[in-house]
Amino acid sequence: MDGGGIVLERGAQSQFHPGDLGETQRTFDTGMETRPRMIYAELDCEHCNEYHTLNTSYVSANALHVLHAFINSPQFAELRANTVDLPICPATQLVVSVLIPRWVAKKVVSSSTSKTLLEQQTKRRDLPKVIKTIVVLNAKSCSRDQCTNASLESTKDLREVAQKELRLAATDWWLNDMYLSVPLALPINSNPGLAARPKAFSNQKEAAVFLARFLTELLNYQEVLDRSGLEIEQVKSKDGKTMQPLCMAQHYQMYRIYRRPGLNGDEQVILDRTVSGNHIIVAHHNQFYSVPVRAPDRGRITEDELVQQILKIMGTKADPRTPPVGILTTMKRPAWAKAREELLKHEQNRHNLELLERCLCVVCIDDDVLPATFNNPLKKEDRWIGDRDYANVLHHVLHGGGSRHLGANRWFDKTFHAILGKDGMWGMNYEHSAGEGPAIFITFEELTEKVDAMSPPEENTVPSHLPAPEKLEWHLSEQSLSDIRDAMISFDALVEDLDLCILWFQEYSKDFVKSHKISPDVYIQLALQFTHFRLHGNLVATYESAGIRRFALGRVDCIRAASPEVLAWAKAMCQGDPESQTASQQNSTQDEGTKRVQFTIYSQERIKELFDLAVQRQTKEMNDNINGYGIDNHLMGLRYAAQEAGEPIPDIFTDQAYRIVNHFALSTSQVTSKNEAIIGYGPVVPDGYGCAYNMRHNGFIFSVSAFHSDGRTNATRFAQTLEQTLRDMANMLNRSNQR
Repeated sequence: MDGGGIVLERGAQSQFHPGDLGETQRTFDTGMETRPRMIYAELDCEHCNEYHTLNTSYVSANALHVLHAFINSPQFAELRANTVDLPICPATQLVVSVLIPRWVAKKVVSSSTSKTLLEQQTKRRDLPKVIKTIVVLNAKSCSRDQCTNASLESTKDLREVAQKELRLAATDWWLNDMYLSVPLALPINSNPGLAARPKAFSNQKEAAVFLARFLTELLNYQEVLDRSGLEIEQVKSKDGKTMQPLCMAQHYQMYRIYRRPGLNGDEQVILDRTVSGNHIIVAHHNQFYSVPVRAPDRGRITEDELVQQILKIMGTKADPRTPPVGILTTMKRPAWAKAREELLKHEQNRHNLELLERCLCVVCIDDDVLPATFNNPLKKEDRWIGDRDYANVLHHVLHGGGSRHLGANRWFDKTFHAILGKDGMWGMNYEHSAGEGPAIFITFEELTEKVDAMSPPEENTVPSHLPAPEKLEWHLSEQSLSDIRDAMISFDALVEDLDLCILWFQEYSKDFVKSHKISPDVYIQLALQFTHFRLHGNLVATYESAGIRRFALGRVDCIRAASPEVLAWAKAMCQGDPESQTASQQNSTQDEGTKRVQFTIYSQERIKELFDLAVQRQTKEMNDNINGYGIDNHLMGLRYAAQEAGEPIPDIFTDQAYRIVNHFALSTSQVTSKNEAIIGYGPVVPDGYGCAYNMRHNGFIFSVSAFHSDGRTNATRFAQTLEQTLRDMANMLNRSNQR
């Protein structure tokens, strides 16, 4: 790729003699596709004033590749570049030739002052013992020997710095780009919700016992985290033969992080374990109470003492004069930051905010249920609790129904909310910047299972002598009261705009898909693409989160499911489909008055062939991303690198095509749970869909979201079309087996 980018070669030989460095470098033509797998660190050479590239590790996840094959900007062509040959993998010795602009080398990865690009994957895997130094080819102001000696002399220092301080600089950029710089309100737009199977309580004390036991198990879990006692999770490596450890950082930080609003971007506050997690916040009737879980004269309070504290709060009556301060956390982030500054002017409010930030979690006791207006059943039998359907309970955990219902009985900035309704509705809401769903959903399920398995408590209650829970009293100025009114209006509008529909598909399950040797996730992604094409006549930029915890501090990259292969298959599947033909015509840009007739008759064999090609492409995209070869985080890193270097943003990032492919009109995520659960979130763009899917042995649960304010999207129509799509895909596979 001329003018800037990565030149990929198989079996490329160095243009200098690495033997001069005391190393032997061999390359082999493996026939494999060569992809960039390098992490770059740069060293300013005192002898020649050039930059030398050091191989710090051959694995990368959302590590910043200094350049990417997708970049072809005139600005890069104008930059002075150094060409080097880099070994990629010690196992295969593949080589990539890279053009490295000097401003990237200098600003992005300094050997001592800047943040390095990737901390080596788990605590059990150190950096390589030897860091190979590759000398630039066009060092003009000194001899090769001088450059070599200077580079090797610096290797030891670099490795020491790297071993102690290596972390993924791109993680900070990613966190800012994905969450902290987004000004939208947290509920619906960012915070996911989970509704678990409801609980059956015959009285208030049973509910209090359940909550106290859950919180006791959560405290036990937090103590395991404080001891760094979690067993390291593992997955099969790419070769399918060995196991690879996963980064556990998300688990360890989940309950020690708080998202604080800012005028120019939010801040992730890392909480000191010595002053945080010693109390919980209970929300009841829009009022917050602080409940210490450790007594001043001893350690943890007993389960029975916790039950009594919760019962005291449950016994309080609703006061219509209570200002719904929690509603402020539903504002757009800059507006909430400004409102928070107003609150901080009073000492009592500062105390309250500190308690909310430092608590272990928020427990929401909801003495109301959402009305039937929040129902949206596909079938009459779609019921979760009493007359409440699947959509109703997902609304409950996502936003609480707005200010008219339970929306102020939350503090959405806090990572973890446990939510218990008066009808036994049990679920959670979590602030997404702290971690991904599996890290918190699995814990929630496991702790709930432990509590469900416990025997009923004994009745010999010993009266508690603990002080009553502290009620958080607020001192609100006229400005703060005005902020609350504004927040109520804007939040209610957002809640009313949310369109939810849940499809619980039980005609077959992931086991049927596996029997055809297809990844269930790949299968569902193709189903979603086909559904959108069927409904709207086109494919759109699609986001599927790909977990990259195989790498240190790895969060997610983006699996892009819209591909030419999927489009070809979707078109073939839609032959004779009146709905899809109508959608295609509405989406057409042909000149008015021009009549075009264009059709192809596809045989069933050809349709299956196209499907197989789409499966292969999507499988490759999925595997590439989870193994660290996705493109989105790399490009994001390059954009931030340019900003930090004070350089103009490369043209690619302002190009219309780049904006289109990053307008994710279909945002998807696999959120499989051990038990039956409704999990979902809102769309990420105004004219888009959100679709979380829970793949189970007895079917699939899809949570489809859209916004009523967009005239084209409709969650119910999408769910209905998806249901038919799943049937048609099964018929296609069954017909293929019969031949």
